[in-house]
Amino acid sequence: LFLMASLILAALMIIAFLCVYLVARFGTAIQAILMNIARLVRPLGPEDYKIGVFIGYADDDYSFVRHVLMTYLEERCQMVTFVHQRDLGQGYKVKQFDQAITNSWRVLLVLSRSFLQDYDMSQIVMMFASHSVTAMNRKRVIALVEKGQVHAIPSDLYGVLDESSIIFFDDFHNQLNYEQRHRIKHCLRPS
Repeated sequence: LFLMASLILAALMIIAFLCVYLVARFGTAIQAILMNIARLVRPLGPEDYKIGVFIGYADDDYSFVRHVLMTYLEERCQMVTFVHQRDLGQGYKVKQFDQAITNSWRVLLVLSRSFLQDYDMSQIVMMFASHSVTAMNRKRVIALVEKGQVHAIPSDLYGVLDESSIIFFDDFHNQLNYEQRHRIKHCLRPS
């Protein structure tokens, strides 16, 4: 009797250990399988992210970003924004950009001539932005494009942009007009 109880207890401990190991090792896969089985797949919303909007821009465009775009997004739309000149800490820039984009509900890129041709981090930011689009957040990337620069947008980024998420600007020195504000607000809505 004592031997039988010991064997049962040992078997239960081994099974418990294996279950804990499998859950720790394959937790994400198990979660995905359970979500698919239970049909709980839903598009992610702003509440699922730490940052509302990551703003990618060239240093030359900071005045527009700071005085026009951030004012609109933070004050009027009540969104938390990530701006690299304000929010980037010490350390590896590339890793921080990757984490900020991953933790953002929307990625808004100010695609000016300066950003597309002169900014040293533009390729990295555009690559992270294009790779951040998932089935759970398809309309993640929004592009504010300076007129005349649409042909300079890399094809991998252009491929993830929806027609409604490309907003054209004559230049980035003016205030947002009604149509631009309306289109930005429309792009920020959960899809």
